[in-house]
Amino acid sequence: MVSTSRARHLDSQYALQQAIADALGDDAATHDAAFRAHAATSACLAATHSAWTRWTEDDGRSELPD
Repeated sequence: MVSTSRARHLDSQYALQQAIADALGDDAATHDAAFRAHAATSACLAATHSAWTRWTEDDGRSELPD
């Protein structure tokens, strides 16, 4: 069972993905263009999440990974 805070985090991430994809032109003329916008946004958010997680595990004492 997913915890309430984890569910809220996932909802927040999805809302952020939607907002960014919309700004990139999610209402693109083709379904493929919309899919590409969502896929690119998801990849960027996943990389950002991984970097922040790694940084916090080190208590913020190191530089964020490149």
